[in-house]
Formats: sequence, C-alpha cells, structure tokens
Amino acid sequence: MYPIWQADQNAIVSFSREYYFLSNFYPAEVYRLDVFDPFPYRTVEHAFQATKAINGSDAEAIRMAKTPTEAKLLGRHVTLRSDWDIFKISVMSQLLLQKFSIGSPLRERLRATGSNLLIEGNTWGDQVWGCTRFNGEWIGQNLLGIMLMQVRDTINR
Repeated sequence: MYPIWQADQNAIVSFSREYYFLSNFYPAEVYRLDVFDPFPYRTVEHAFQATKAINGSDAEAIRMAKTPTEAKLLGRHVTLRSDWDIFKISVMSQLLLQKFSIGSPLRERLRATGSNLLIEGNTWGDQVWGCTRFNGEWIGQNLLGIMLMQVRDTINR
C-alpha cells in the first residue's frame, strides 16, 4: 500500500507549466558521477537512464537520445546494473543536486517554491517516483517530490 498525501491549496502537484523546471525532463546539463564520463547529459532523465545501463554503448545511445522521452524508452530495454535497486536513489539525489547547484538559475526557482509540498502528480500510473490521483487523494511514494524537497532544504541552509 502506498502512502496518501494530503495536499493543501499551496501544494505543487504537477511538474508542468510554471513548475516544469521540477521535472526530470526539463533541460538541465548534468554529468554522471558513477563513471568517468566527460560528456554532459541534456536532462536528469538522460543521465539517470544511462546510469542504469551496464553496457557502455547502451549508455551512450541514451546520452545521444534527442528527447528525455526517447531516453526513458531506451532505458527500459537495457541490462541493468546488478546494484541498481540500491544505487538508483543515490544517483537521483546526485543528479538533482547538480541540477539545482550554485550558479544554476533553477536553484532560485526551486527556492521560490518555499515550503510548499511537492508532489510529482501524474496520469501515467507512476506511484514510486510520483503519485496518482484517486478519489481526490494523491497516492504514491512520491520519491521525486521528496528528493526535490530535500534538495530545497539543503540549498536553504
């Protein structure tokens, strides 16, 4: 059973429009930290999907994907690292810290969300990284929302 999130009127429940910058699909140059890879990735999604691939040519194909949607689709067909289930949270955390690092214009935009609850609300059924709406409630682990709030707390210190 997934948690139920109580979203008040100030909660941000969609990473679209003015809050699209919170999405992993938003353009933001990041680098993989797990291997020596001097080439930037277009989005957090590109880097995240490439990191899970055990095969270097799969990772490179993902890096070169024209869109984050294409990168995500390619990532569904790679042979996963043996430690991926343990490693993926750390990878996402590192990538989000890069995305909102010092000097990034996105840093101030994340700060401007104040203390609002961030819920990666979606219609595609992702209840691990986000939440889906059911009978007026947000249900899911909301890992991306939680991690973004943790990054926001870190940069506000």
